[in-house]
Amino acid sequence: MEKPSPLFLCGRELPFVKQAAHLGNIIIDQGHMEQDAATKRASFIQSSVQIREQFKFAAPAEILKAMKVYTNSFYGSNLWDLNGEKANQLYTAWNTSVKMVWGCPIQTRSFFLQDTLCCGYTSAKTDILTRYPRFFQSLLNSPGRELRVISRLVSRDIRSTTGKNLTLLQDLTGLNPWKARATQLREKLALSEFVKVPEIDKWRIPYFRKLFSLKATTEDEATAEHISELIRSLVIN
Repeated sequence: MEKPSPLFLCGRELPFVKQAAHLGNIIIDQGHMEQDAATKRASFIQSSVQIREQFKFAAPAEILKAMKVYTNSFYGSNLWDLNGEKANQLYTAWNTSVKMVWGCPIQTRSFFLQDTLCCGYTSAKTDILTRYPRFFQSLLNSPGRELRVISRLVSRDIRSTTGKNLTLLQDLTGLNPWKARATQLREKLALSEFVKVPEIDKWRIPYFRKLFSLKATTEDEATAEHISELIRSLVIN
């Protein structure tokens, strides 16, 4: 990327750097926020591991609630390409963490995730995308005229990050992100991720709950390990 004209301070040229931290966000000289998304993903993984360890005595629903409270801010995510590679890796990291809360392997079928494992909580993807329209509206209503003008220009350019994110929201929800309410967007986004349980596999859901309940109440280690093996086979095969 071509660099702008150099800046001088006290007659000395200021050096360019490949990346810098600004207000908690990682900005790189390539002009995108992929590095910031990767950094926030790593931070999320570290925090989620700590929460699972700290609350390992608790029920899965309680651990997930703690994860939502302590790891779900994803500060700066409004600046990302929300359908970019690093953002999608973060969404996957959240889903993987949910599976690990239950002691399920990462290969667990998706319909288990939405039907049972998430305990009614929305995913990181739904939460992040739901926040974006409010951020965009804050740009449109900014006291700075220049920011208002630029926001309107880039929102109509599919090549810009803003344009991509608004188009993504409209494609996933069928709603106009300029006007839709957050509750409407959240509901539609959650539906867009939902994986219906195949008719032939519906027996797996109640059987999984029964096995998990037996595992939680048994005091015999060998029996608990045997049940864990049954659960792993059930959710993968």
